[in-house]
Amino acid sequence: TRCLSDWSSDVCSSDLFISSDIEREFIDKGIQITRIDGKDKYDTSFKIAEMVGMGNGIVMVNEKNYSDSITMSSVAASMGMPLILVPKIIDDAYEKSIENISKYVSKAYLVGDSSLTSYDIMSKFNNVDRILGKDEYERSINILEKFQDDVNYDTVYLSSENDLADGLIGSVMAALTSSPIILIKDKYDSRIQDYLRNKMNLIRKIKVLGGQGVISDSTLESILLVSKNQIINNSILNTSMNEQE
Repeated sequence: TRCLSDWSSDVCSSDLFISSDIEREFIDKGIQITRIDGKDKYDTSFKIAEMVGMGNGIVMVNEKNYSDSITMSSVAASMGMPLILVPKIIDDAYEKSIENISKYVSKAYLVGDSSLTSYDIMSKFNNVDRILGKDEYERSINILEKFQDDVNYDTVYLSSENDLADGLIGSVMAALTSSPIILIKDKYDSRIQDYLRNKMNLIRKIKVLGGQGVISDSTLESILLVSKNQIINNSILNTSMNEQE
């Protein structure tokens, strides 16, 4: 995360993943580095949560389900809520970490059913809410519905299931304007289409994360039921795709 105001950067990894050579390149450019280094990815997520603060709440997502993290990340970041990774098997060390932070957490949101985030975790918090959905697309919509009062639909970001890295990077931009990231499929999905069309009167821009090989024009047209050119030229919707700023 780069904070341009004071030219500092937080490196959220051990030197096994982000080497000291890369860290040195930043230092040589006069950028202050803070390394957030846990003994594993769960411990790192707890340390980040402690730095961010948990007074606004936390979000707990399954360690393997990156699609949930992408939709949730922009919302959580704009609301000042850290994401904490949840392993499939909760060991004593993880349970102890949960107990240590629970007194600082105003509210905990767990994404997914018990196959993704254990029900045992719920008992550790006084105020907890679970966001469900039968698959990642339904959970994506349910996440946005849950926080609809905190989401700004002026600009909407679309991310593909086939390239979650684009969505992860795009979540930083989306968080700056409290914009939602909606996960879409290559093929038609009435749930996604209905959700977008119901919000169309609020949307001024649709920004697509990725090129044609990730999200094609035909995919966009099938979701929105109009051609790309119609969308760009429609003065009522005033929506643009892949607009060059």
